[in-house]
Amino acid sequence: LPLKKDMRSIALTGPDANSIDAMTGNYNGWAKNFSTVVSGVISKVSPGTMVDVAYSGPISGSEIAESSLGCLKWTNPELVILTLGLNAMYEGEEGTVVGGGGGGDRTGLELPECQRKLVDYFYEQKIPIVAVVMTGSPVDLRFLEEKADAIIQLWYPGEAGGDAAADVLFGDYNPAGRLPVTFPMDTADLPDFTDYSMKNRTYRYAEKAPLYSFGYGLSYTTFKYSNAKLEKGKIAPGEKNRISVKVKNTGAMDGDEVVQLYMRFPDAGEDYFRQTLIDFKRIHLKAGEEKTVSFVLTPEELSFCGEDGKFFQRPGVIELAVSGGPINEKSKIVKLEIAG
Repeated sequence: LPLKKDMRSIALTGPDANSIDAMTGNYNGWAKNFSTVVSGVISKVSPGTMVDVAYSGPISGSEIAESSLGCLKWTNPELVILTLGLNAMYEGEEGTVVGGGGGGDRTGLELPECQRKLVDYFYEQKIPIVAVVMTGSPVDLRFLEEKADAIIQLWYPGEAGGDAAADVLFGDYNPAGRLPVTFPMDTADLPDFTDYSMKNRTYRYAEKAPLYSFGYGLSYTTFKYSNAKLEKGKIAPGEKNRISVKVKNTGAMDGDEVVQLYMRFPDAGEDYFRQTLIDFKRIHLKAGEEKTVSFVLTPEELSFCGEDGKFFQRPGVIELAVSGGPINEKSKIVKLEIAG
C-alpha cells in the first residue's frame, strides 16, 4: 500500500465486501446512503481498471463458498482485496446474537474457519492479498501476518466506511489511526472469563507480548523521536513539570503522528500497572518537517491511587517515555525524581 488507481485488474471478495451490517455494528442509526468497500473501491480506480467482485457467502462456517472464487474466472487479477471480519450477528449484546456460539461473547480470537480458508486459497494461488478487517473487537490476525501483503483494521466504520477504506487503500489519505485496545497474541494468553482481576488484562497489566499493542498503528511515512527531556529532573510533591521531545517526519509523504506519553513506577510492585498512557497529541508533519512537542505533567498524573480511591504522591523515581507507542525494550526512558 498505497495501491495504484490505474491497475489492470483487482479481485474483491469476502463476507464484508458489500455488507451494510459490517458497516454499522449494533449501536447505530440508519443512514440514507451507505458506502461499502465495493462502492468505495469502484469509485476510486481509473475507468480502465477491472474490479471483479464476487459474493463470498455467509460470514461463518467451515467451508469456502464457491461463489467467492468467481472473481478469478474471467481475469488474472494483480491482487485481491479480501474483506474479512465479523458483524453484529456474530458479536454483540447478549440475547441479540445468533452466531459465534457465545451468546454475544466470543469464545475465541480466531476469525471463522471459512474466512481463514479463503485467505489460504488466494495465498496458494500466489495472488497478492490486501486484507480489510471489520470487527468490533480484537481478533487473531497471525495468519494474515504470514499470508497477506497488507492489513487494514477498519472496525465497524459507519455509513461512509467504504469511501474511507478506499482513501487509505489508494493513498488519498495517509493512515494515522492507533489501536485503542490491545490485540492479544492468542486466546490462551487471556485470563479466565470468570476472573475479574486486572492481572494480564490490557496493556497496563499484561505480562505476555501482544500481537499488536495498545497505541500501535502504521503510516505511509516514518517518524523519528529525539532529544526527550524534562524541564526539571527533580520536583517536590504537588509541583508541575514539563516534558518535551522532537518529532521529525523522515519519510516522503506528509502525515499525522500520534505522540504518546507513558509513565511507569519501577518500584511499585507486581500488583500495580506496568505502565499507563497519561497524555497524547496528534500532530501533522510535512515530509522532512520537525516539531517540538511538549506535555505538562500534573501532580494528579504523577500520583498513585490508593485502595481508598484517593490519589497520593510518594518519593522516588518515575520513568517516562514519549514515542509512537507504549514503553518497550527500545524506548528511551526519561527519569523524574519526586523529592522526599
